[in-house]
Amino acid sequence: MDARDAATLTTALTEVTGRDVTTAPADTETGTTEVNLNIAVADGSARPATVRLSAAGAGTGETWDLGVLEGADQIISGVTLDLPRGDWTFTAAGDGGAGEIAVNLTEIQQEISIPFAASNATFEFIGADAFTTDGTIAFQLRSREPLQQNATYSVMLFPDGATTFDENITFTYRFGSDPETTEHAFYPWEFDLPVGAYEVVIMGDSYDLGENLGRFPVQLVATIEDSAPQANAAQTEELTAPPSFALSQIVEPLSPGVSGAFLLEGPAESGDQVMFIGLDGQDTQLLAVPQSGLVAVPSQISEGAFRVQLVRQDGSDIHLGLVDILPASAQDMGNHSTGGEPSETMLSAQEHAAETGPQSLSFVAWKTCEEDAACRVADRRVGLEWMMPSGWASEEPFYYTTASGAQADHPTMQMARATGGAFSIVLNPRQWDAQLGPCEEIQQGLLCRETSDVLKDQTDYELIRNSLNGDFPKPEGWLPIGRSWTVEDRNLGVRVGLIKFDEPIERAETVSASIHLDNPDQFGLDESGIVQTQLGLIWDQNLIVNAIDGEIPVGDGTLFLLLARPGGWDGTSDVWVGNIANPANGRAVLVNLY
Repeated sequence: MDARDAATLTTALTEVTGRDVTTAPADTETGTTEVNLNIAVADGSARPATVRLSAAGAGTGETWDLGVLEGADQIISGVTLDLPRGDWTFTAAGDGGAGEIAVNLTEIQQEISIPFAASNATFEFIGADAFTTDGTIAFQLRSREPLQQNATYSVMLFPDGATTFDENITFTYRFGSDPETTEHAFYPWEFDLPVGAYEVVIMGDSYDLGENLGRFPVQLVATIEDSAPQANAAQTEELTAPPSFALSQIVEPLSPGVSGAFLLEGPAESGDQVMFIGLDGQDTQLLAVPQSGLVAVPSQISEGAFRVQLVRQDGSDIHLGLVDILPASAQDMGNHSTGGEPSETMLSAQEHAAETGPQSLSFVAWKTCEEDAACRVADRRVGLEWMMPSGWASEEPFYYTTASGAQADHPTMQMARATGGAFSIVLNPRQWDAQLGPCEEIQQGLLCRETSDVLKDQTDYELIRNSLNGDFPKPEGWLPIGRSWTVEDRNLGVRVGLIKFDEPIERAETVSASIHLDNPDQFGLDESGIVQTQLGLIWDQNLIVNAIDGEIPVGDGTLFLLLARPGGWDGTSDVWVGNIANPANGRAVLVNLY
C-alpha cells in the first residue's frame, strides 16, 4: 500500500499489521518510536524523482512496504511514522539507484537517513569510428542501465589521451529522462579541428576524467578512404575517392520559398536531401534534391543563419556551407525560378552604385545618421524611439491637428535617405496615395513607403518598421549576460546565490563577475561574502556567447563554474544551465541561471 504522508502511512500500517500503530505498542516490552525517515543522496548522484521505502524487522522477519516518495518536497522532507523498537533494515530503491541502512530503534525519537546512490551508469557508443573534418561526428548513446530522471550527463569531445577536464573541445547533454538511446552530433569544422585522434567522453557530476562513464575513440580524416586499412597496394588501388559536392548560390537575396536558389554540384542520387539547420535555434528543414540539382529554400523556413548539409541515402552527412535567409517580405525580389536572372525592376549593382551622393529632401532635417551603422533615435516628447539607417534623415515628429480641431492620436514624421539613393518613408501621413506605395499598421499608427524593388530600400524600411514596433536589432557582439542572475539548484529548486556579469567587449576572452553564495558550506567552504573573479568566454560564429567557465575563489577554496545554453535554446530566452563544483571534495550542484 502506498503512503504519501504520516497520516496515510499510519492508516496503511494499521491495516497491514492489524494493530493500531498510533497508540498500541508492538508488544508491552518494547513499545514504539516516532521516526523521520528520509533520503541522504550520495556525492555524484542526483536527487531521485521517486523512491520506494521499505523496512524489514530483524527479529520478527516482517517486511513492510512503507510507500513511495515523489517530488522534491517529499524526497527532502521524508515521512514521519511510529515503528516498533528494535533492529530494522530500511531500504530505498528506485529511479536508477538504491540504498539501505541497518538501525536499532530505541525509545528516543530518531531521524534515519537512508543512503541513496545511483547505479553505475554505463553507455554504449553506436556510430562510425572515422569522420571527415568538414562533416559531422554523428553517433548515438544507449544507456545499458536505468538512469536517474534528474541526472545530467555531459557528452564531451576531447583530444585523444586528454587527462584534464579543461581540454574539452565541445559538449552536449544527455539527460536521465531521455529515451534509452539518444542522438548526438559535433561539427569539427566549427572548431577548425585538424586530422587526428579524438575521444567522445561521457561525464557525470565530476571534473575528474578518471571518473568518466565511458571513453570512445573517434578519428578525424580528410576523406573517408584515409581511415581504411592499407593492407596492400592492390587494396589501395581498389579504393575510390568519395564523391565531392559543392553548393553554388545562384539567386540573391535568399528568402523563404525561393526556388532554384542553389545549384548542387556533384553526383546527387534519388533520395538525397538538403538539410537547413538553424544556428540561432530555428527549426531544421529538409528538402529533396531534384534531378536538376537546383535546390530551393524551404517555404516554411524562418529568417536567420543556417548550416546547409547534404544527407545521403547511404547515411553520410556532408557539410555544404553557411547561408543567410532574409525575411519573407524580401521574397518577391529574389524569387527567380528561371535561371536566377534579376527582374527588370531590380537595380543592378552598377545602377545602384550610381545613385549615390546627396538627395533632395522634402522636409527640414531634424536628425541625421552619419555613422557607418544604424543610429538609435528617440524623441521622448512624442514617445517615439526607432532605428535610423546609415545615411538617413528625419524631420522632427509632431502631432497634426484635424479639421475639427482635435489632435491626432499618433505623431507624424517623414524620413528619407539623404545619401545613397532616393527612398522615403512616412509615419502617419495626413494623406497618402496608394499608387505611391504600400502602407501597414504598426504600434505607432500607419507606416507608408515608396514602392521600390531595391533590396537596400527594403531592408532599410524593415529596420525602421521593426524598431518602431519595439524590435531593435542587437548590436554587434551582443551578449545578454550583463546583469544580475539568480543561481538556482536545478534539483532542489532553491536559490544557490547571485552572480553579476559585466558586459564584455566583442570576442573578449574573459568577463568580470561578482558572485555571492547563499551557503558556501554546501561546497565545504567558509563564508566569504561577495567574490570578484574573471571567467572565460566561448563565442559562436554569430558573436553570441554560448559558454562560460572558470574558477571562483571562495574563502579557503576554489570552485569551478561551467555554464552553457540549454539544449534546444531558441536564441532569445535568457537562461543558462551548468554546474558549480568543488574539485577538492567532489561536491557539485547542477544549476540554472535566470
